[in-house]
Amino acid sequence: MTMTERRKREVHWLWYLPLTLLIVFLTGWGWLLWCNRTPNIVLPPLPPVPKPNAADFYVQAHGDLNMQAVKTSIGQSLWHTVDPKEPLKYTPAQREAYLDELAPYARPIREAQRYPCLIVQYRPDGSMDFARASKLRDVARYLQFESQTHAAAGQWAAGMSSALDGIHLGADCTRDSGLLGTLIGIAIAAITRDDAWQCVEHLTAPQAKAAATRLRAVMAREATMADILAEEKICTQRYFLMVMSDPHWQSKLLEGDAMDIRVKGALLFKSKTSILRAYTRQMDLVIAETKKPYIERKPLPESKDPFVAMITPVFHKAQEKQAWHQAYNRLLLTALTLRAYRLEHKDYPPNLQALLTAGYLPALPDDPFAHSGTFRYRLDGGKYLLYSIGPDGKDDGGRLVYDPRKPNATGDIVAGGSR
Repeated sequence: MTMTERRKREVHWLWYLPLTLLIVFLTGWGWLLWCNRTPNIVLPPLPPVPKPNAADFYVQAHGDLNMQAVKTSIGQSLWHTVDPKEPLKYTPAQREAYLDELAPYARPIREAQRYPCLIVQYRPDGSMDFARASKLRDVARYLQFESQTHAAAGQWAAGMSSALDGIHLGADCTRDSGLLGTLIGIAIAAITRDDAWQCVEHLTAPQAKAAATRLRAVMAREATMADILAEEKICTQRYFLMVMSDPHWQSKLLEGDAMDIRVKGALLFKSKTSILRAYTRQMDLVIAETKKPYIERKPLPESKDPFVAMITPVFHKAQEKQAWHQAYNRLLLTALTLRAYRLEHKDYPPNLQALLTAGYLPALPDDPFAHSGTFRYRLDGGKYLLYSIGPDGKDDGGRLVYDPRKPNATGDIVAGGSR
């Protein structure tokens, strides 16, 4: 090869360098454009804030009751720390006098329960703000104090009414509030449900019927777990879209020292669309699973996407909490109708179907832990045994041995025995 030919070849190869750089640049630029492409997803609008909104009345009651509570020694030590396992502090007369003092400030609670409720507030980024929901625990503790005080004075119908106010308050927290709102509502309802059980066997037949009718209406307000998780999915999608509208969206999603370095590394090579698709796919799988009876649901394997696996909480435990909550409410409803039946028929029914025949219930409540059907029931002398088969899905004959704090525990949830 001559010198001239060699130089021509060298010059020829020099043209490949800028061409290669151009291709690399265009490829990188295309990758960035693809990563930053706005996902094509249409979400429903935010739920409208009802007017009037029950949440506003609850928050007003919270502020007024707290303001009054700090003014007296009985207020400072009582309803903020009520424990049903501890003996009642102060005399019944002192407690009733304190209730009379607080009565004007508690009226917004009853006013609230006339209206629809939206507890959560939505931030500009589309995420949920539960600041108001946390205040409602204090309102529930006041209602617990109120229910216990009425019961101690033998005012059983008033005690039941206050307890049902607490269960109603818990149900209000679950509306359009996603998973966290539901868990807050379940915890709030549990605060006063114990006291409701103390009142059941002291009610007259009309009082028991009225309480059952009200409880049935409250239970009808609660969403299914599938609906709750669907709201959770939409809320998170809305948040992602808001964050992804920022030019530095990856930095915003990467904020937080607790994020695993593996997750951070994976996120750098994810597009907006792929992140949303992976999250949506995982949530759709979870929602489909929750539409099955509880006993047939199985925990899904963790998402292969590290980022999605980190932001998708473990839903199985939350589902169990909701099923417990449903079982407690339905057992209480059934116990109220059994009380009315006994007073009007001089004995308990031979079976739960008799409650339908006699018109005490439009339908028997399902046992949330069973494949199908209602609770187990049998007469035992002059009493009855009513129970759910519990999360283990097995009928243990009404043996109250289930402890939700222990893994793989067995046993049944007995009416009036485990709340």
